[in-house]
Amino acid sequence: MSDLTAREVEESPVPQGTLEQKSYTFDFTKPGGSPTSASCVLLDSKDNDVSATCLSGSVSTSGNYVTSKTVKLLKKGETYRLFMLATVSGQVLDPYLVIHCSR
Repeated sequence: MSDLTAREVEESPVPQGTLEQKSYTFDFTKPGGSPTSASCVLLDSKDNDVSATCLSGSVSTSGNYVTSKTVKLLKKGETYRLFMLATVSGQVLDPYLVIHCSR
């Protein structure tokens, strides 16, 4: 994912099917790199936190990149926002990716 100076990432929105299980990688190079304390949150279109149901696994960091937990069990026709929180140069950033569940 790119340009985290804008909160919604450039690649947004992305499709994901109801049976698919995907992780998404965010690039923190532009805002300064070396992200720490990374975590992610998934909100549905009504701003309900569905992380407990629709995220599994753990967040991983490698250099300037942070990979989300696995996104799964999405509902057909629903739109979600995946927020990736990380600390970069003392600032907490929360870029997000819009996910449309297409089938």
